[in-house]
Amino acid sequence: MLEYFESIPGTEQIRPQYNPAAYMLEVIGAGIGRDVKDYSVEYKNSELYKSNRERTLQLAEVSDFVRHSSLNYKPIATGFWNQLGQLAKKQQLTYWRNPQYNSMRMFLFPLFAIIFGTTFYQLSAASVKKINSHIGLIYNSMDFIGVINLMTVLEFGDNQDIIAVTSGNVTTNMTVAHYIEKTYDFRPERKYNFMAGLLVIWVVLQVAIYLTFKYVSHLKR
Repeated sequence: MLEYFESIPGTEQIRPQYNPAAYMLEVIGAGIGRDVKDYSVEYKNSELYKSNRERTLQLAEVSDFVRHSSLNYKPIATGFWNQLGQLAKKQQLTYWRNPQYNSMRMFLFPLFAIIFGTTFYQLSAASVKKINSHIGLIYNSMDFIGVINLMTVLEFGDNQDIIAVTSGNVTTNMTVAHYIEKTYDFRPERKYNFMAGLLVIWVVLQVAIYLTFKYVSHLKR
């Protein structure tokens, strides 16, 4: 910026050890109220403006790849299932390599084992009714573990503590999910709601199957 301002004829040079921000404000006459050069006109008439304009128009052109990808046409770089597999693999590695998530699981699962092991220890299997009751207890226990895991994953995903953007040309205070959402409107945080919806549907199906078998077994008595 200093070199650009100093290259314009009629602009005074910066003094040694002078604040560059104050120098640029003084050069353009911000808040001084005196007649100075109109640097917007100077820039618009410069070769730098022409080269930047040409470069901007070149980058703004939509390529065939982007056009086809955006409108769901072919060809694209890779297929939908390949993209889905790679994203799922990345998500899995992201969770499994996170110390916070693994530490929580290592703490909770031994605790669950102790609680449920003492609950089902030496239960009687003398009748079909007792066996069905025990199966129902085991099912409820596994459902409880699934809900705990689900809440752990959702809390982990909501915090977004794994990856943060540190590149200076993007931002240093915005997570990857928020950056993509604000820039490309990809809405990556919605995938956690989608995961929760799938798990809820799976639990509902399990309950429906369980109740169906219970009802059929009751009719056969």
